[in-house]
Amino acid sequence: FTIAHKRRVYGLVFINDVVFACSELPHLRIINAETYAVVRVLRDAHKNTVKTLLAISENEICSADVEGVIKIWDSTTYQLKRERDTRKPISCISMATDGKLWVGCRKQIVVINAQTLSELFSIPHPSASINRILAVKNRMWVGSDNPLIDVWQITQLAPELVTQLKGHTMKVICMQEVNTRTDTYVWSGGSDKSILIWDTATLSCVCELGGQEDAIRCLLPTGDTTVWAGSYDSQLPLCIWNWRASAKNITPTKTLRIRGSPKVSPVRSSSRYMLLDREPPPELESVEALSRKTSCFYLNYFANNFH
Repeated sequence: FTIAHKRRVYGLVFINDVVFACSELPHLRIINAETYAVVRVLRDAHKNTVKTLLAISENEICSADVEGVIKIWDSTTYQLKRERDTRKPISCISMATDGKLWVGCRKQIVVINAQTLSELFSIPHPSASINRILAVKNRMWVGSDNPLIDVWQITQLAPELVTQLKGHTMKVICMQEVNTRTDTYVWSGGSDKSILIWDTATLSCVCELGGQEDAIRCLLPTGDTTVWAGSYDSQLPLCIWNWRASAKNITPTKTLRIRGSPKVSPVRSSSRYMLLDREPPPELESVEALSRKTSCFYLNYFANNFH
């Protein structure tokens, strides 16, 4: 079933058995994760569209609107605890391992103390829009309208730019940390319709995935071997990538197309990809059920040296 929202939903956070949701409206909606009942609606929580939500501790939620107002809420009592008007349009927020908030604004990243909400310093950025800031261990990955991904090292003093990763040809829209038993990867998606997989240890791109015919909008790992990818592709809006990875050679080996989904081809031609027009095996029934509502395909993805 669905829980009605009158406008676009921009953010979801699961904490303490409830889901906080924000949308184009200035409200925050709180939903019980088990019963799906709306627990409370914090009407006019902001004066403008709430674009970002982030859990910053076990009992605190951070919300930010498009005009630059940041608010911290108690996730149990739903009471406002503190707020700050940065007067800078905010596109995204992430928390570093040292407890500081990295706030993506127009042509800069503002670093804020999460407890006092005081501004510590800012980092100039050439891009007009910061689309995603991802904290991975003691590094911050920054994706923007620039096709380069900036990787910053967290230090006791000012952060240091480690490198700028080249791979995408258009703006980077989303990034997500994906962990295996032994390694950590970052998956990035962008307007160039591709997903790149980065080894966080070597900061190298180990694989490029294609198939969707429009920008990759969001990525979500579920469990140990599955990553969901949502895109602007009207014919193939949702892809589910099933994978196993080793620390070294990662290679996709076959693609299974779910009944009812359109035929697709990789964004960039490569012998690494092989599209198979066949029915899914019985173990893919749950994925096939999803295709009744939206076109999707399933990619079985594993390493050559994985046994």
